[in-house]
Amino acid sequence: MSERDTEPTAYLVATSHIDVQWRWTIQDTILCYVPATIEKNCDLIEAHLDKPDGEGYVFSFEGAFRYMLAKEYFPELYERLREIIRRTGRWHVVGGALVAGDVVVPSPESLIRQFLYANSFFRREFGKKSADVFLPDCFGFPHSLPSIAAHCGRLGFSTQKLTWDNQGENFVPFGIGVWRGVDGRSIPAALQPGAYVGGVPGGEENDLQSYDRSWPFSDGDWAKRLTDKIQDSGIDAAYCYFGVGDQGGAPDTDSVAHVLRSEQETIPFSVKNVGADGPFQGLRERLDRSGPPDNLVHDGELLMYKHGTGCYTSATAMKR
Repeated sequence: MSERDTEPTAYLVATSHIDVQWRWTIQDTILCYVPATIEKNCDLIEAHLDKPDGEGYVFSFEGAFRYMLAKEYFPELYERLREIIRRTGRWHVVGGALVAGDVVVPSPESLIRQFLYANSFFRREFGKKSADVFLPDCFGFPHSLPSIAAHCGRLGFSTQKLTWDNQGENFVPFGIGVWRGVDGRSIPAALQPGAYVGGVPGGEENDLQSYDRSWPFSDGDWAKRLTDKIQDSGIDAAYCYFGVGDQGGAPDTDSVAHVLRSEQETIPFSVKNVGADGPFQGLRERLDRSGPPDNLVHDGELLMYKHGTGCYTSATAMKR
């Protein structure tokens, strides 16, 4: 492991979340949200192709079904996407599921089939495969999920949903740690990456006197939160989303510019814009190097006792 892989690091994951059908119809998703997401993020990737490998804009997009819609309805745009993936490597197919659905009720066989079908599509269409479980907007996660993910060769898991329901019985055990499944197999898990809907503040001034004033993340509260995540992690690392949702699109251009500039700044830690699946091998090595300590290991379910209420009993006929 290189010195750069062991220094304090903030991994920033650009993403665009789409609810295929929520307060709109699937036709809205097909005609508006999917093509806009692909076009805008291809534009951002191409706008930063002058950056060397490892420094340009990197985007993560999950759900093989969304790619299937693009292929069927917008073949020219889909070919542009295929070329971006082939030529740049800066568009990551992540999540590894056909669609980001519920993982509590379906059987393990059903979830494994989701992963199998999705990666079969990704390999056939792009010569790539997803290496993570990316579920930013699900309503709870069973004890079996890390076992299933490990069995399927997944390197890690991330979600921001648990912080929506962090009172009462529920809790978020760590920011980054090890989630151990029912059979003892485990995966690294990022459980406090922040909202997937959010930008990265920037500017000339930084009101945190202990930090380098050239740091482009100038919003004091944001800078302090990110720094605290790294210091409190136990492994000198933070994993954070930035982007848009639930109707797709792309992170704002200012956020992208601040993130890319920060990769070159002199600040107290390394900043890397990475795919959602990218950091997990390094995080596993960091966790293994630290033990990992008991407070960074969770052995059990990650359910949502408040926010998930009613999600399994409303519109049951449609869900069945």
